Amino acid sequence: MGGTPLRIQSARASVLVVGLPGRDLLTLRALLQRLGNFAVQVAPSTTLALAMLSRQVFDVVLYDLGGSEGDGLEFVAGLYQQGYRGAVIVMGESGDKQTAAAVLSAGAHEYLPKDANMWGNLPSLVVRALRFGRLARRLAELEGTVALLRQRVEEEGRLDEVTGAYKGGYLAELYDREMRRLRRYGGYMAVVDATVYNYRSVLESHGEGAAKEVVKGFTAIAKRTLRSTDFIGYLEEGHFSLLLPSTDVTGVKALTTRIERAVEEAHERMPNLPDIRVSFHLRAAGGYDDLTKKA
Repeated sequence: MGGTPLRIQSARASVLVVGLPGRDLLTLRALLQRLGNFAVQVAPSTTLALAMLSRQVFDVVLYDLGGSEGDGLEFVAGLYQQGYRGAVIVMGESGDKQTAAAVLSAGAHEYLPKDANMWGNLPSLVVRALRFGRLARRLAELEGTVALLRQRVEEEGRLDEVTGAYKGGYLAELYDREMRRLRRYGGYMAVVDATVYNYRSVLESHGEGAAKEVVKGFTAIAKRTLRSTDFIGYLEEGHFSLLLPSTDVTGVKALTTRIERAVEEAHERMPNLPDIRVSFHLRAAGGYDDLTKKA
C-alpha cells in the first residue's frame, strides 16, 4: 500500500460490509480508519443487509461474493430494485473478465478481485465509489424534487387561476373517473350546483375585482368545509359544481348546511369580508344507474 495515502476530508461516510470474513474485516476497518472519517457497519448475510438498507442510508456497500449465502449477483440487483442509490463494490475470488462483466451488469460500481493487489487497490476504489454514491443520491433527490415540481405544475394547470377550484374541464374528468369507480365497485355519489347568486350584482356595482373576491372567498370556505374526498369546480360567473363521492341525499343536505353556516360564521369573524350569498341545487344523487339516467 505504498504511495501517497488518500484521505477523505468530507463529512462522515457510511459503509455497509456484507459477508466479509473476520480477518479481512479487521484489515478493512484499519484501512478505512487510515483513509478517513468512515462509519462501518457489518451485515453477515444478504438478508440482514437488505433489512439494514431499508432503514438506513449508506454511501457504499462492500460485498464479498464468497462470504454470503444465495446468489450474489441477485443480491446486487436486488439492492437497486429496493431503491438503493449508493455505490456497490463487489469482491470476489475470480479475476477473470467474465465474472467482472457479470458483476458490473448486475449494477455494481466496481469489481475487486481478491488477489495480492486487493488491499492496495481498495482505497482508490472506495474513494471513487464514495463520490459516485453521494452524487447518485443527490441526483435521486433532484429527480424527486423535479417530479414534485412537475406534479405541482400539472395540479396548478387544473385549477382556476382566480378561485383555486378545479377548472370545469378537469372536474368533468374527475366525474368520469368516479363513474367508472361506481360502475366497477358500486356505491353512490352526488353532484350539486352551487351558485353565488350575488356575483352579477357585485360585478355591476363594485367591479370585476370585488366579484373575484366573492367567488374566491366562497371557494376558500367551501374547501375548508368539504371532505378530502370531495371536489369543487368553478364553471363561470359565480357558478360552481360540487362532486361528492359516497354521499346520498341526506349527506348533501348536511354538507350544504355546513357550508352555509361556515359562510355566516366567516362574515361574523371578518366584517370586511365581501358579501357572499350562495344557493345550492341537487343535480343528481345515487348509484351508477341513477346518475347515468340523469346525465
